[in-house]
Amino acid sequence: MTHRLFARLLAPTLAAAVLFAPAVAQAKLAAPKATAPKLNTTVASMPALTWNPAKGAVQYEVQISSDAGFNPAVVDVNTSNLRFVNGKTLPNGAYFWRVRSIDKDNASSKWSGARKFTKKWNAVATLLSPASLTAIAYPSPAILTWSSVPGAVTYRVSVAGGASGGGVDAPGGIISNGALAWSSGGNPIETSNTNLAVSTALHPGTYYWQVVPVDAEGHTGAPSAILSFVWIWAGTTTPTVTDIVPGIEIYDPLFQWGPIPGAASYQIEINTTSGFATGSKVFSANTSATSFAPTQTLPNNTYYWRVRGVDPQGQAGPWNNGPQFDKTYDQTVAPGPANLKVLDSTLEPVSDGANVNEPVITWDPVPGARSYEVQTDCSPSGTSTYTTTNTAWTPFSNTSNPPPPLKFAATPGFSAQQETPLPNGNTCSVRVRAFTDYAIDGSSIAGLPATSTSFILGGQSFSNPPTTDCLSASCVGKLNSGLGDVISPDVAIVNSSPLLCWKPADTNPASGVTPSTGYWVAISRDFFFTTIVQAAYTDEPCYAPRSPLLDEGTLYYWQVVPTIGGAGGFSNLSGAAGRTGGFLASPSFQHASVPPTGIQPVGGASVSGPVLFQWNPVPRQVKHYSIEIAQDSSFSTILESATTDATAYAATQTYPVGATLYWRVRANNDDSKGLAWSGTSTFVQALPVPAITTPQAFTGETFPALTWNAVDGASSYEVQDVWPDASVHVTSNIPSTAVSYTKMTGTGHGTVQVRAVFGNGVKSAYTPARDVIHTIAEPGGSKTQLINKPNKLALTFAWNTKTNAKQYKVQVSRTPGFTQPFLDDTTDQASYTPLLSQQDFVDGGVMYWRVAVVDPDNNTGAFSKAKKFTLLARLQVQIGNQPAHGQSGVVTVTVTNAKGKPVKGASVKLKGPGVKTGGKRSSKKGIVTFSIKPSNTGNLTAIVTKKLFKVGSAVAQIS
Repeated sequence: MTHRLFARLLAPTLAAAVLFAPAVAQAKLAAPKATAPKLNTTVASMPALTWNPAKGAVQYEVQISSDAGFNPAVVDVNTSNLRFVNGKTLPNGAYFWRVRSIDKDNASSKWSGARKFTKKWNAVATLLSPASLTAIAYPSPAILTWSSVPGAVTYRVSVAGGASGGGVDAPGGIISNGALAWSSGGNPIETSNTNLAVSTALHPGTYYWQVVPVDAEGHTGAPSAILSFVWIWAGTTTPTVTDIVPGIEIYDPLFQWGPIPGAASYQIEINTTSGFATGSKVFSANTSATSFAPTQTLPNNTYYWRVRGVDPQGQAGPWNNGPQFDKTYDQTVAPGPANLKVLDSTLEPVSDGANVNEPVITWDPVPGARSYEVQTDCSPSGTSTYTTTNTAWTPFSNTSNPPPPLKFAATPGFSAQQETPLPNGNTCSVRVRAFTDYAIDGSSIAGLPATSTSFILGGQSFSNPPTTDCLSASCVGKLNSGLGDVISPDVAIVNSSPLLCWKPADTNPASGVTPSTGYWVAISRDFFFTTIVQAAYTDEPCYAPRSPLLDEGTLYYWQVVPTIGGAGGFSNLSGAAGRTGGFLASPSFQHASVPPTGIQPVGGASVSGPVLFQWNPVPRQVKHYSIEIAQDSSFSTILESATTDATAYAATQTYPVGATLYWRVRANNDDSKGLAWSGTSTFVQALPVPAITTPQAFTGETFPALTWNAVDGASSYEVQDVWPDASVHVTSNIPSTAVSYTKMTGTGHGTVQVRAVFGNGVKSAYTPARDVIHTIAEPGGSKTQLINKPNKLALTFAWNTKTNAKQYKVQVSRTPGFTQPFLDDTTDQASYTPLLSQQDFVDGGVMYWRVAVVDPDNNTGAFSKAKKFTLLARLQVQIGNQPAHGQSGVVTVTVTNAKGKPVKGASVKLKGPGVKTGGKRSSKKGIVTFSIKPSNTGNLTAIVTKKLFKVGSAVAQIS
């Protein structure tokens, strides 16, 4: 029983230990002899280290060191292979390696002699485009391309400005990080691609670039040559200036220019010198539009102007000079307001040099006028100057009894207008000139004056002295009838300050009424004159208000109260209850100014990019305009509002895209009070969408640069990638018109789109999606390098090097389906030497291997086709039923494979005491029997051989 158990515990191979055997002197384990690489060879990648087998060795220990004394070893590994390729790439430099044998008892031999090799990865990228000193003008992107470098996983690309890239670091000729014009955290841009679009803002000038390869472990290779390119932002355009309002009275400039590709905004300057002296600059502004109307008026002068683009990073391009222009106001062939006339109080013209008792001065409105200056020149009394917003002027007077009637004075803070009357008996003329809004420098802007013909001022007495002054019913409601006492206004609605004139009644001696000699005149918002807006004392039956009136949806009421002699006492105010003056019922009118009319955009027009609003001018009493842009027709959500002297306005922002938007404009009078709004106009804000211009398909392991056309006014661009795993990734703040893929996560189908981003963060629609299909093909040229002999096993898996491969994934399996690979490993090299330590390798037999690329983003590609290989299989040998010495018996030798299945036809030889028979072959059940009669003690040794199997053995003891 004891000897049978002992036999089962015996090692199954020749190399196994002999348990309980008498001590036998062992031969000294020989050191292996290194065979490759050649001594002192230089290699670009990790070499295959090979050696001859050593007798008695079951495995080998391999060391690699940077030091000949191996203090310490950088690689120390045990392998049963006769070849070793280190999977991790080591830095460039000199290395030493050695190998020694290890036997079944873990005893080791001496080291082989140290052999030296030099790792020198010095392949250089060839820079392909742009060629040196190539000029690249925006919006064409600068796309750098170079050849792939074997062994490179990524590339570090340096782009630098200055002379030769700001200097190079000796001695390698490498662009200094300190000179980088584009960097990632102060370092060169790193990419796994062989193209790189310069997606940063560059100043015009010369730039230098260089590529340095990087291996799988982050070691840098040799730098490429340094090439240069010239970056140009032409920034040119053709500026024009036009007069918005075609009338000759006012020059209302609209500056326009063609869009400059790459400009996110524009700077405009207006100057009084052609050399654009800093001290002579009148105006400057920034705008995102390609048109501009100053919101404040320019002083009259000759002007020079220019415009330049500003890129998304605030870098300004070259100035573009526009044509000079002359800014004038009210410059007509016959200077000054047209149709300046002198009328009498019945509004009949007065001939030159004639007498007039009650002068009324009128003229045509001047476009853009906010007010008028009236100057009377009466000889010998002198000149007097007055200001009015009306296009009619009447003199006021004063009285020794200043307080007006009680009801005229009812409004708190109200003060009626009085002034020194015109001198009686003088010969007078009148000069009138128009004033527009104050200039941008605060100066007033006036046109040239118009001068009336002379007239002789008579005394302030009426040709038809009034008596009852419209006490009769015939004075009421007789506008346009020719029967009433109201001469002006002769319409129910006025659109500017009115001229009020009335007929004094004829003297009626029978009534005993004393004629009046003056009038208090008032205009009120209500019939009872509790809200008076204008009032004055006058000696004549006409009144031209000098301050502007507001538009009212209801009526204005006006009234005159006659006075007697101006020294006290009002003419017959008794009579009908509620009378307020000379009229039985106060005449009325409605003030409704003519609003502007929108010119563009109107009718829901689609407007791409910044919007230019234009409207026709208001003909009378306009100081400036107010514009509102809203999201709703009720203007409850205002997007932008502004006040401008011009009749155009360039939007300072981009509005919500795709929705119907609303705008309106109104004139403001000389008191800056708003008049009637224009009708509401509509438009739809649209934004130009870039178009992807890359002609090549985005398919494969690496992709071409993604390029698109420049969009006018865009401050940057945004790229949206949908990766194969359906996750969405957005890259923002791209200042150029191109980007390159520096890596790609996942394999399969994805998409890419681009959109433009504008100054206030508003974004255009995305371009149509382009397909992006990321595939990683299998490595080609896979082959098995195998020496498969007893005690001499050398196995290498090899394949062709692939670009864009960080590592290679190697799998070995018992089945071609690789459902359960027993080896799954990675290597930086294009070959792999398994250590053969896994039990499947020890057991041997039929196996399969395959390899796939692992790219720089750790995506695993397609596996190569399975390669079949066969290793010598392991035999298990058992000796049983051995007799004791001096006895006869039958010894049974059982031969099975690694899985315990019988092996038929194996050659079995038995050696030892009492053995006389030669070799035999195993039966179908893997059994061989030998009849022996050992005469003494000792060991029985069974040695088994079979084709495609390793030599098997077993030892049993004869006791």
